[in-house]
Amino acid sequence: MQSVDVLRSFRYLNWYIINVDTHVSDEGYLFFAEDPQKSKYLALWGGAATANEGPEIERWVQQNAKGIPRRLAACFAFHVTKARDQ
Repeated sequence: MQSVDVLRSFRYLNWYIINVDTHVSDEGYLFFAEDPQKSKYLALWGGAATANEGPEIERWVQQNAKGIPRRLAACFAFHVTKARDQ
């Protein structure tokens, strides 16, 4: 079994975004509408984003993780565009 490292996580209400490193591919972010230990992820995001792509990233999150609170989608977009190394 391969190991997966959890690098960071975000949570708002019952939603979770977990940043993982599989040691096989680039880091990814998994989006969950419930407890990650009891549910499957709804969306996977990976890659790079430039500082001006925040609105596009937020729209992508809302389209692919249906029902995610806008506040968490905006937080994620800020993180990957402006604060990823923090």
